[in-house]
Amino acid sequence: MLPVSSEDVVRAAARIAPHVHRTPIMRSRRLNALLGADIVLKCENLQRIGAFKARGAHNAVFMLSEEEAARGVVTHSSGNHAAALALAAATRGIRADIVMPENAPRAKVESVRRLGGQITTCAPTIAAREAAANAIVEAQGATLVHPYDDPRVIAGQGTAALELLEDCADLDAITAPVGGGGLMAGTAVAARHLAPSIRIVATEPAQADDAWRSWSSGVWTAGDPPNTVADGLRTTVGHNGLPILRAMLDDFVTVSEAAIIEAMRLVWKPRSSSSSRARLFRLPHFLKARAVFVVAASASFSRVATSISIGSPGSNRKERKTIMGIENKHLSTIAAWGGEEQPLAFGAAQVPIVQSAPFAYDDVDSWLDVALGRTEGHIYSRNTNPTVGVFEEKVRLLEGAEDATAFATGMAAISNTLFTFLKPGDRVVSITDSYGGTSKIFLEFLPPMGVEVDLVETGDDEALETAIAKGARVVYLETPTNPTLKLVDLRRAIRAAQNVGAISVVDNTFATPINQKPLALGADLVLHSATKFLGGHDDAMGGVLAGRRDLVRQVYHYREITGATLGAFASYLLLRGMKTLDLRVRRQNETALSMARFLEAHPKVERVFYPGLESHPGHDIAVSQMEGFGGVLSFAIKGDFDATKRCLKAVKLAHRAASLGSVNTLIGIPATTSHVECTAEERARLGIPETLVRYSCGIEAFEDLRDDIAAALDVA
Repeated sequence: MLPVSSEDVVRAAARIAPHVHRTPIMRSRRLNALLGADIVLKCENLQRIGAFKARGAHNAVFMLSEEEAARGVVTHSSGNHAAALALAAATRGIRADIVMPENAPRAKVESVRRLGGQITTCAPTIAAREAAANAIVEAQGATLVHPYDDPRVIAGQGTAALELLEDCADLDAITAPVGGGGLMAGTAVAARHLAPSIRIVATEPAQADDAWRSWSSGVWTAGDPPNTVADGLRTTVGHNGLPILRAMLDDFVTVSEAAIIEAMRLVWKPRSSSSSRARLFRLPHFLKARAVFVVAASASFSRVATSISIGSPGSNRKERKTIMGIENKHLSTIAAWGGEEQPLAFGAAQVPIVQSAPFAYDDVDSWLDVALGRTEGHIYSRNTNPTVGVFEEKVRLLEGAEDATAFATGMAAISNTLFTFLKPGDRVVSITDSYGGTSKIFLEFLPPMGVEVDLVETGDDEALETAIAKGARVVYLETPTNPTLKLVDLRRAIRAAQNVGAISVVDNTFATPINQKPLALGADLVLHSATKFLGGHDDAMGGVLAGRRDLVRQVYHYREITGATLGAFASYLLLRGMKTLDLRVRRQNETALSMARFLEAHPKVERVFYPGLESHPGHDIAVSQMEGFGGVLSFAIKGDFDATKRCLKAVKLAHRAASLGSVNTLIGIPATTSHVECTAEERARLGIPETLVRYSCGIEAFEDLRDDIAAALDVA
């Protein structure tokens, strides 16, 4: 009886789906042309929360009972598994103890520490690490999660095969390096069950030592005394992984280092061909099947392969291609260069405006290749457009997302997202303080469709968790809210959504990616009205959605059919504005905080709404999930509505206009801006006083803005 079954893998997939991103599937055209094969690469190390290490760790952590979770988890690893387990534990909100050797790389240690892992160091031997981990188990009652040998880890890693078989049909073979340990074992279990005819082959370089290759000779089993070979296998495959490989594999082959280097040159073109770099990519280049699947265990290879997506049939959505490491640059660098690092047409230094509705082809075959998603290109700008694609890519990088798709307006992004996922009989949970247009969808459009809408008082996180626990298809969040700047505890709400399998969507317009990263907190999707801070100049309208690729593509399909498409010229204007996003937002953060403190002390101001103030009821939440507090604040003037109107009329250094996030300061009241669609009674029910003023700080000098608003308040 094998320690992991196909049912274990299927259950693991359902358990970790809300927490682990799907990884991309790619092809190398040059490699396939040379070999006469159709080799598909599933890039398991491309994303931190999509790698097979994260799959296994999340499954192990989310299988724990509440009683076990209360005692925490422990592992002994200095590699990616340690970070993955710390991340999974943080996602569930439990303690993770990580035993690491004294000589562990500093970057790994810091990564684990940033994720909340409690680090214990010991001598750099397997025996010492296992002893230290066992001591923690005995002292705390924590659950030991072996990095390679735990059946829960192996089952979680095997979910890669389920994604693979959903995305690619008619596979002849699956192969991965034995060094993938549980990845190969779990993949073999799931693939053998779901597609029995597929050949399962393990590979390793011919130069690998005996510890890598001895599995086939049967010289080591779980009961053997420790020796060099045993230790080697135990740290890569494990007691449980080894019998799975023996039972499932059809073949085990080695590849010469020269062949590996040559294969790498075809897709990577490395500057050197040292053996250490060559081992990053263990490719069974000799397999000439119609469709061979390879797990690419190298993040370096995955990021730079010349490749395209194997998306849904007929889809022309491409995998994003970026220069190596662009995702790890500072946000200001990503804002300037994201999506633009490839050579632009005609040697342009700025993204060209491709103002064309259709795109022409010399022959039907090449046209069909693009239409069917086999090669890159564009057919019609309602679907995709080169200029729009750069804008989408820049947002994707800034938000740390798998994919992004753009819309004509922010409300198009919101409505398309909701209408994509909600159907009669579904339930959506949100808050009472959503943007006015969003509230209209919840109150007027969804109920007649048979969608149950549950709006919870904003800021009551316990009530929100209770509402979500009743079940939901979508949990829609907005924080800070417009215009009262209320806060939602994203970690709590997202965790509650994950527990019931709901899709979590966060409107990040007010915060921007500079101040808040909902996806990093576990959200599935994040959206923006790009008209506001992203564009920042009040001269272009747009919306954008980013997040999990499988979800974004569903919304993309809805958008391409319903037609709420962002135009090329608007994309160009938004791109130009986004180059200064980091500079603008940080300046606006500073100005807004100074203005909020000034107004809070002003005798004619009843109340100030700004999460950066210590007096704000959501200040602690803001500190925990935001890098900055945003460029928008609101304040209620003492007196009646006439006093508010006198104040706004007297303002000189602000446009009285229905927008926000611009380089110029903007001022307005909810009745003419965020909640213009609502009646006075509806605004009152939402807790929005008629004397409320929304103030969006521009990039002007704070001293000038302060003097201007002070003079206006004098006549209120």
